[in-house]
Amino acid sequence: MIRSSIQGVDDVIKAIGNVRNQARYATAVALTKTAKQVEKRLQQDMLGTLDNPTPWTARGTFTKPATKADLTAVVGMRDRQAVYVKEHFLGGLRGQKPFEKVLTSMGLLPGGYKAIPGNGMKLDSRGNPSRAQLKEIIGSLSSRMQVAKGRGKKVRMVGYFAVTPGSKSHLAPGIYWRSGRALKCALVFVKSAGYKKVLDLPRSAAEVVNREFAAQFSAAFEQAMKTAR
Repeated sequence: MIRSSIQGVDDVIKAIGNVRNQARYATAVALTKTAKQVEKRLQQDMLGTLDNPTPWTARGTFTKPATKADLTAVVGMRDRQAVYVKEHFLGGLRGQKPFEKVLTSMGLLPGGYKAIPGNGMKLDSRGNPSRAQLKEIIGSLSSRMQVAKGRGKKVRMVGYFAVTPGSKSHLAPGIYWRSGRALKCALVFVKSAGYKKVLDLPRSAAEVVNREFAAQFSAAFEQAMKTAR
C-alpha cells in the first residue's frame, strides 16, 4: 500500500477560511463606507437641485449598513420626507400636501388641483405657506366663523371663504379673506403641473461606487488581515 500525505494541509485550509472571513468583513465595511459617501452625494444633489429645501427634508436621508451576513448597504429617503420629494426622483405629478388633503376632504379642492400661496398668504423663511395661517384658514372654513387676526390693538376679525373651480364667481378659484376694503387671496387653486426627474440616485450612486469602493475595500481588507487572529 502506498500512501501519500501533504504536510500542513489543515493549516492551509484554515488560512483560506480565515481569508474568506476577513474578506467578507472587509466587504461589509467597504460597502457601508461607500454607502455613506453615496448618502452625502444625495444630500449635496438635493441642496443643489431643489428649490430651497428645508433642513427637515435635507436630513431625510439614511444609510442601512452592510454586515458579514448580508453584504448589502442601502441608501434612501425616509418615508415622511420621501412624500415631499419623490416626484423629483421619479418625475410625474406632485402629491398632495397635508393641508391640500384637508381642503379636498372638505370638498373645496377638486382632484387634479393644487393650492399655491397667493398675495394674502404669509410665508415662512423657506417660502412655504405659514403653518399658523393654514391652521387659521382651515379652522375658519370648517366652522364657517370669523377668526381673530393680529395682536393687541391691531387684532381684527377675519372670515375666509373659498371659490371653487367651475363656480360662476368673477374671482379665480382659491381661498380669500378681506382686509379692510382690500380682498386678499391666501391660496390659489391651479391644475397640477408635472415634475421633471431632476435627481438621479442610481446614476449618482454608480459614480460614487466606481470612485470609492475599490479603495475602501483595499484599506478595509488590509486592516482586517493585520488584526486577524
